[in-house]
Amino acid sequence: MKYSPDEAYISILKKENAALITNFCCDDEELNEYLKQDALEYQRLHLGVTYVLFTKAANKPISYIRFCEEPSATTVAEICAKRI
Repeated sequence: MKYSPDEAYISILKKENAALITNFCCDDEELNEYLKQDALEYQRLHLGVTYVLFTKAANKPISYIRFCEEPSATTVAEICAKRI
């Protein structure tokens, strides 16, 4: 489906709009899980920034993209420690 700029907007994922992504669902469960559970933490660790495309009418998430940053040794260690 195509959306015009009048029908959709892009926003950086933030704590303030994180509640809007709870109903995001695509055919890939890993992508759903990343957006809902990991995206904000990755941003906090400076591993990437996630942008979400929302419909203007319902503030419904349509899609997202993450721009990655190269992790430092410190952030990789933080992630490993968190997962252990």
